Amino acid sequence: MKQIKQLIKLILAYAYALVHPKLKEHMNTAKPIFIVACGHSGTSLLLAMLDSHSEIQAIGEETQILQFETNPSVIRWKFHKKVNDFKTSRWAEKTPRHVHHIGKLLEVFPTSKIIIMLRDGRDVACSIKKRYGDFDRGLKRWVADNEAALPYWSHEQTHVLKLEDLQTQTTKTLQNLMAFLELPFEENLLTFHKEKRFFYDKKISYSEGDSGEAEHSQRRNWQINQPLQKSTSRWQQEMTVTEKEAFKEQAQALLERFNYADDSNW
Repeated sequence: MKQIKQLIKLILAYAYALVHPKLKEHMNTAKPIFIVACGHSGTSLLLAMLDSHSEIQAIGEETQILQFETNPSVIRWKFHKKVNDFKTSRWAEKTPRHVHHIGKLLEVFPTSKIIIMLRDGRDVACSIKKRYGDFDRGLKRWVADNEAALPYWSHEQTHVLKLEDLQTQTTKTLQNLMAFLELPFEENLLTFHKEKRFFYDKKISYSEGDSGEAEHSQRRNWQINQPLQKSTSRWQQEMTVTEKEAFKEQAQALLERFNYADDSNW
């Protein structure tokens, strides 16, 4: 059954390509921007910022395409359907779990630019705990996702961006990012929240985000319409002694490698 479904999708992709004969050329030259990371690392925030740039248009959803597709023709088809009517030539997409498919993104989109976002794993684990009630889940995900990204840190088409740098050195961090993307820096990037966006929900209102997917989506949509916070540090108040011990045992080496700690005395 799985093979039949794949065959059907491949046929649909080829049929779509016949209707759009320049699809492959478009996909190969569009210079798409992909934001990947461990979840809860600020990817929605960055996507909203990029969407405020005059030459970038964001796909206002997590497509998750590479979590399910491996065939390049099918991947191009599904992305082209999302951006075919866009008014700008550069488009941006964020699916955090695409961090496990950076190699495939580079293969399918040879002119793409990939932003690898990074956030202190202690804060990530606490944030994921708030959503799912499971600190260990957040800890293990932070380790696995960032280990998947590490081999690509030095690739010329990737750029590592820390959420903390975006918060504390906003202009400099965005200027460096725009240089990587080969686009001019615009002041709109700093005032992104003044343009209302509805990426995840039809309304902009605060929600705790801990009562299922609908509440989480509402909270995310509220967050991307707020001014940039200068800090989201939470681990110092929220981590228990047991959670700190678990984090040190499983992720201290990465914490030091990413310069979030000098040693385990925290």
